[in-house]
Amino acid sequence: LLTNFDLALRKTLAPGQLATLHMVGENVDFTITVFNQGSIPATNITVTDYIPVQLQLNDPSWTSLGGNRASISVPGPLAPGASIELPIRLRL
Repeated sequence: LLTNFDLALRKTLAPGQLATLHMVGENVDFTITVFNQGSIPATNITVTDYIPVQLQLNDPSWTSLGGNRASISVPGPLAPGASIELPIRLRL
């Protein structure tokens, strides 16, 4: 019996952001969804987002790592087949 965890990530614009034009200095909201595609609960998950150079982190829930990277710890465990959404706010 093979047991493993297999995490997948998807980053999308948050609802209400798609049809909106943004100006320099405005916030842009995204949602990062973490999926556990494995057969065992995933624990101790840390997500690192690589932020495009045109944007900067503007979200106190995330930790800036420098070099346009930010991280957040996922409350867990994340059960097999489960997912969690992590909002992140960036400034244009």
